This record gives sequence, structure tokens and C-alpha cells, in this order.
Amino acid sequence: MAKDLLVPGTSGNKLLLDGDDLGWPSALAAQGWLAGASGYALGLNGLPLSADDIVEIMSMEFANPASTRPTKTTLKAGSAIGPGDVLGLVYNQFLGFDRFVYDFRADVRDSGQHLLDHLIDQRPNGEKWRIACHSQGGLVVAVASKLYARQNGDDDRAFANLVSHVAFIGVPFYGTVNAAVALIKGEELSAGFAASFRAISRTWPSLHQMLPVWPGCVRVRLGNNLTPAMFDAMDPAAWPGANIDLAMLARARATRAQFLDSPLSRMNGVKKTLLMSRAWPTSNHLIVANGAVTVSAADEPGDTLVPADTTFGTAAAVEQDVMHQFGSGGDTMKHFALSVDPFVAAAVDDFFKQ
Repeated sequence: MAKDLLVPGTSGNKLLLDGDDLGWPSALAAQGWLAGASGYALGLNGLPLSADDIVEIMSMEFANPASTRPTKTTLKAGSAIGPGDVLGLVYNQFLGFDRFVYDFRADVRDSGQHLLDHLIDQRPNGEKWRIACHSQGGLVVAVASKLYARQNGDDDRAFANLVSHVAFIGVPFYGTVNAAVALIKGEELSAGFAASFRAISRTWPSLHQMLPVWPGCVRVRLGNNLTPAMFDAMDPAAWPGANIDLAMLARARATRAQFLDSPLSRMNGVKKTLLMSRAWPTSNHLIVANGAVTVSAADEPGDTLVPADTTFGTAAAVEQDVMHQFGSGGDTMKHFALSVDPFVAAAVDDFFKQ
């Protein structure tokens, strides 16, 4: 029989340190970042973590900008990655699936290789995987498909030997303005921690790899007019005065060129569906003005993270042909909990039966 696998979004993963649960990344209370969840870690051995402790634990370091592996994650011995408690809440339609958990901070190319290893090592005998993936998890799946093609003479049908179906749920294939929010503002739920979270987030490759790249994702204010820039949010020109790590931006551009342009191009023979909500106002551009970068108002239909019309308009025909938009006026769950929406769960179930 086919084997079902869930590759969750950021909120489906958590970090463990010496047996203590650091949460997802609940120590950060990252309401302003990608998942829209909140909460605080209790700390290690029942003791609260200081802001400095959290910065040390949650940051990453890369001595080689070209390497997908960190020099260190600053996690001590005994650290691990595990399924977040939120899996039992916002992924409760997929509790019968196997789970692939990954470091939500890491380079998505590294996560993609770990996923590919899992697909090969745990492959069901004589059968193929059916994958449901949400948010960042969908980028990890796309990377895995291209890595497998490379390992098989750039065969664009190689992935179909491992996987029969992939259901992509609210995947930011062309980025999200929310990634820029973390780099600009830090964390919004607890103002006293914003600077610390901003410092942490700027060490995470995944965040930079999810910056928006669609035409017009950066606009320059000239007088009273906003003009689409000739560059996207992975370009240093989009970050005046922000002190963004240029090596991280270069890493993000390399990842996009290698793996995320035409994300489905190495999935020939795999059945695919792209499910996207258009029920919630969603930001679709950054504004460069007066030597600073800010975020636009949320005024495009989407899921609060992925703008639906912009993503559809940017997608290639192979993606548009399998893209299904649904919802309006707040009648679906927001991005964080999109996988628990009854329509999504039913759509994935029907799709897997095809």
C-alpha cells in the first residue's frame, strides 16, 4: 500500500535541548513571524530562559556561505528536533500519516536532503509515498525532488519512482512578505523581545530563502507614487539601512536559482495539487522610501502569508494547471491552521484517491 507522509510547516517542528522542550519556536513567541502561533517556553529544567539565553540557543552560524550545513547551530549536545505539539492541533486531519520533522531554521537545501534520505530509507516496500506538505514543508519537498533528479542524471521523472502524489497546502513558492517582517521588525507579540528575535532570525537561512521574488514585491516611493522596483527582496538594494547579512541574501538567491525557480519541474509523473486560500487580507510588497524598508498593508486575498493572486500570476503554466484557490471573506482558517480546514482535509483525501 502507499504510505502517507506529512511534511508540516514551521509550526509542526520544535527544538529539544537536553531533553527540555524549547517549543516551536515558542521561546520566541513569534506572532509576527511565519506561523502565527504564540506561547513561551518554560525554560530548561523548569528555569526561565533569558533573552540572551534564547539568542544563544536559537541562532545559527555559517562559516562557509556556500555550505548548506551550519558551522554550528549553537544548540548544545543533546539537542534534537521533534514533532511540535501543534501537530495534534492544526494537523489533526493528518494524524495517521508518518511525519517528517526538520529544523525550521535551517537552509531548505539541507532539509530537502534530509527529506530525500527519509523517502529512500523508509520507502514502503514496492509502493510509493503520498505526501501532504504545508508552508515551508512544500519548499522542502520541491528541493528534495530536484536533488533526486540530480542524483539520477537530471531525470525529471526520477522523483515519481519514490512519490505518487504531492498535495501542497499554502506553500510560499515565490516567497512571503511575512519573512521580511521578521527581519525588519523582529517579533511583535512581546515588544521587549523584538530586538533579540530580529537578531536570531537574521541567522536563519530558511527565512531569507522565503523572501518574496515576484515582480513588484518591492516598490520604491517617489514623491506620492509607488513604483515597482527592478529588483526583488533577495537583492541588497531592497534593504537600505537594515544591515541585512549579504551572505544570507546570496545564499537565498543561489537556493532560488538552483531549486525554487520552476519548483515543480522535476516532478513529472507525480500527481500534484496546489491548494491556496484567498480568504484573508495578505501583504504583497515591501516599500523602500527615505532610506528604509517597510511592509505594505495587507490588502490582497490570501491566507495571511501567501498572496493568492500574486502567486498565481507568478506561477508557470504547469503550476497554474494544478492550483486550486478557495475561500473568501475569512471563511477558511488562516495560514497557520490551514491544514485543519475541513475543505483542505477533504480535498487532500479526494486527491490521494486519484
